[in-house]
Amino acid sequence: MSIAFESPTPRAPANEAYFTPLNMPTIHSTEETTTTNTPYFTAPINPMLHQEFLNAIHTRHAAQPTVLSPTETPTPGPRLTLNAGALASRRRATPSMALSNMPTTPPTTNSSLLVAITPDELLGWITARPDRILLIDVRSFVQFSHAQLRTALNISTPNTILKRPNFTLEKVCEVIVPGADRTRLSQWNKAEKIVFYDQSSNVIPPASAAIFLSEKFKNAGYKGDLCYLKGGFEGFFARYPHQTNMTAAPGTPALLSRRRPNLNLNALPTPSLGPFTAPMPQFENQAFNPFFSNIRQNMELSHGPIRERFPVRLPADHMDHSTHTFSPPSWLRTVVIKDSPNQKAGAQCLAEMYERLERTEQRRLQNIMLFHSKHTNNPAEYPLSIVAGIEMGALNRYTNIWPFEYTRVKVQSSESGSTDYINASTDYRRYISTQGPLPATFSDFWQVVWEQNSRVLVMLTKEEEMNKIKCHRYWPSNINQPVRYGPLTVTMLSETKSLVFKDKSSNPDDAVILRQFVLGRQGSEKRRTITHLQYTGWMDFGVPDNPVGTLQVIKAADDAQVLYELQAKEDEEEQPVGPMVVHCSAGCGRSGAFCAIDTVLRRISRANPDDSTHDLLIETISRYREQRLSMVQTLRQFIFCYEAIWWWMLGQGHTPTSALSQ
Repeated sequence: MSIAFESPTPRAPANEAYFTPLNMPTIHSTEETTTTNTPYFTAPINPMLHQEFLNAIHTRHAAQPTVLSPTETPTPGPRLTLNAGALASRRRATPSMALSNMPTTPPTTNSSLLVAITPDELLGWITARPDRILLIDVRSFVQFSHAQLRTALNISTPNTILKRPNFTLEKVCEVIVPGADRTRLSQWNKAEKIVFYDQSSNVIPPASAAIFLSEKFKNAGYKGDLCYLKGGFEGFFARYPHQTNMTAAPGTPALLSRRRPNLNLNALPTPSLGPFTAPMPQFENQAFNPFFSNIRQNMELSHGPIRERFPVRLPADHMDHSTHTFSPPSWLRTVVIKDSPNQKAGAQCLAEMYERLERTEQRRLQNIMLFHSKHTNNPAEYPLSIVAGIEMGALNRYTNIWPFEYTRVKVQSSESGSTDYINASTDYRRYISTQGPLPATFSDFWQVVWEQNSRVLVMLTKEEEMNKIKCHRYWPSNINQPVRYGPLTVTMLSETKSLVFKDKSSNPDDAVILRQFVLGRQGSEKRRTITHLQYTGWMDFGVPDNPVGTLQVIKAADDAQVLYELQAKEDEEEQPVGPMVVHCSAGCGRSGAFCAIDTVLRRISRANPDDSTHDLLIETISRYREQRLSMVQTLRQFIFCYEAIWWWMLGQGHTPTSALSQ
């Protein structure tokens, strides 16, 4: 069991990169960029064609670890390890179970599984028995979205993921295939013939998506014929164009108006850019990687710059300076400036800052996807790997939020003993951000609470919002009635609900629920008291009417954390009190805002911020996003963080106890 309480590299000064992945060359760009300084290898958005990525998805051989050394063969390890100094030592000290079944040698492929079928033969099947044939397009999402055989479904996945034995057909269906095609794929056993096709191959390479998928069908018990289309899409289109669908993007030529031989699966061109440079978009919708829709920003930023403008909301009596805790620093005053001929409005500044955050994360994810499609079998070789999250798709509440490898919380001893995975990340050593537990992860959630010695749990969601389940109830419903979760037993001692505003006209949903639990472990006499704080006034993707409730929860969580730490010192406990666990539904939007607000309040409470020009909040959120995806997920949540700091400055909150005690 290990937990990344520190980044793989020591904390750098404020003006330096916070985290630089180890063993990666620095790439110097000759182009200017308007984005904020980021420690990751990013590339500016460029409308030029970067065809290499499309080729690499399907042609990268398993024995090619990097484009810089194509002849070297990696030696995949049997388990996850991270070669990162002290962090690696800790992780190697505890056997990892995430990929315990991984082979110690590269898996072999069997190209004899697939039988060639000609376009004429395929047309006969499509015409005579369309309901008994399953067509699977293994090209990139971008190629499929612009031209495909009728009735075909698309499975476009990096071979480094497809070839893993534990990435089963069931997981392909759950994680990769869009919802519209999921039902069709789940009925694969009804098809008499499954036909794979790529762009133009006459012979399928031995280490290709079609081969890996065919092996998964065979292992799942498929008894029919597994085939590949000779000549691929182009061969079929040349003879029967009326049996295909063509959709050219606005302003782009039709897919086949100019033949692109580089798309042939038999050849891989040498990239002109470094292996860590993000691919440049080919089409206006920028759908250039197999996880296009899983990268949130690909969809949300596809229409151009962010155009929404939201001003910072201040208290009605904010002109009364008598209760101010501090006079606001210049970076905080900037965000409330109204539009004028000589100065940019605060609302516009906030929108531009948030867009830079979004585009930085977008490029970071593009780099990660590209790296996985080309380079490594072992995700631990790459600290920003998200392979563990993709492989354990059934344990994720959402399909686009995965933990990074270097901050991923690992379960030391799960009930089943089959995996160390939980969708949770460590942030700033003070928090564990995680998704709302699923019924399948209740035991793992409480196991993490026990192993990390966490004493404060913060829940920032209702169990159900807008008729959708946002978080399943992972605690007992009745007082003094123990409930067992794996080897752990949880007993609720008390439950108290307090409205944020006490007047009769206040919103009954704007409330804080305080619960006290006792956590025990089977075979151990040790018992631990757990404080559970649930704030119900914050809807998913939205923000509360004002930050008062959020500031109350932050204050209560901080007080509880400090109290437990003091008690541990007095009792001379061997294991120090661990980080507080914070979750909403996905564990990024509201959770990220909570952690960012709390962190900034603690930082400015310990120093005089009056003359500071350095924006502590944008810096904090940027670093949180380096540790977990989409921390502070929407523009409105981003602005809400500034509102909370302003309201606290104007006397609506209290100085954090942890800041006073240091």
